[in-house]
Amino acid sequence: MRTTSNFDGLKCHLRDPLYKNSYFLMMKNIIGSILGFAFWILAARYYPSNEVGLAVAIISALSLLSAFSALGFDIGLVRFLPGENDKQSMINSCFTVTILLSLIMSVIFIAGIGIWSPALVFIRKNLIFIFLFILFTAISSLLLLQSNVFVAFRTAEYSFAQRVISSGLKIPLVMLLSAFGAFGIFSSWGMAMLAALIIGNLFIPKLLIAYRPIPVIRKKVINDMFHFSFGNYIAGIFGSLPGTVLPLLIINVLNPEMTAYFFMAWTFSGVLYEMTRAINFSLLAEGTHEREKFRSNVFKATKFIFILLIPAIIAIYLFGDKILLLLGKEYSENALELLRILVLSSIPVAFIQLYLTVKRVQIKVKSIVGINVLRSLLAIGMCSILMIKMGLLGIGVGWILSQTVAIMIMGLMEIEIKSFKR
Repeated sequence: MRTTSNFDGLKCHLRDPLYKNSYFLMMKNIIGSILGFAFWILAARYYPSNEVGLAVAIISALSLLSAFSALGFDIGLVRFLPGENDKQSMINSCFTVTILLSLIMSVIFIAGIGIWSPALVFIRKNLIFIFLFILFTAISSLLLLQSNVFVAFRTAEYSFAQRVISSGLKIPLVMLLSAFGAFGIFSSWGMAMLAALIIGNLFIPKLLIAYRPIPVIRKKVINDMFHFSFGNYIAGIFGSLPGTVLPLLIINVLNPEMTAYFFMAWTFSGVLYEMTRAINFSLLAEGTHEREKFRSNVFKATKFIFILLIPAIIAIYLFGDKILLLLGKEYSENALELLRILVLSSIPVAFIQLYLTVKRVQIKVKSIVGINVLRSLLAIGMCSILMIKMGLLGIGVGWILSQTVAIMIMGLMEIEIKSFKR
């Protein structure tokens, strides 16, 4: 009887949309991270560290442009798509605007690459490289939106499938293209994203009958969600700045090798950030579908996050050297202390992500933008200053200090708001 009761309880737990989608999004990030580790392990084995560093900088630039191009529609779709009557127009309008903006921004980046990142100026000397950079930027932007369409429909299993496809396919590709240096790493990354985007487009009609990916811009649809989406766009740009700008700073201030060491530590610690982010995305979707349960879901999500987070922090903190050793001895020697600090910082990051999710459900755009601008500027400023004095270790110290200071300011803001209301 007790076994039956436990089994029924487990089924009830897994049927809860908050947990179900959280598990799929976490599995997506965990499997994606494991396959991503395998990808970078192979890259570290097959390519010189300076080529890895250049590829990291190129992919970081691409990711930054993708974040710029999304215009916040990735968050806007999760928040507004469930309640939208004309879902096809909303999806296609967001996709069309994002493609156009990504093309414009990637061309601007290439044209001024000598200003933005002199170390990457070699991209402009190869027409094939230019074409693929522009194409992969657009694909990356669309993939971000497409993945969140599945979250909005409470079908994160499709987003999970996409990540497995993109992360798995780039592993054989990076070995096949090893003769092409940084271009080979970059191309394997982009071609895998293209495959995931094509297959993802086959999933959408399962959720939205008769869906067709037709380029269209419906002004009313865009206008209805623009205030919220644009606010999250600004917040998203600043939120993604540290992870994309820091590699560019390191490659120009230090060297490509240090960029590779930083990126590997950032990638490993990112498993914890993404685990928390997955639960928060599920929480956002539930806050849209069932507002009356949102308060209780926030407490459930918080408990769930730290039940998973604390053991993960301890495990990575204790065995981080063994993990980095998979990449090679030079990575274990140069990135271990940075990894430990970044892993510990997942605690303040978790609190910030929860706060932002609550504000997104409440459509408090100014708070969302303010916190992300603050934490990103603090992070880039502190990391840049401490990097010069402490090397890679300064990046970790600057990052955890900036997130902690952001939480303190966030708390003071809430106290002031409550005092003003009284």
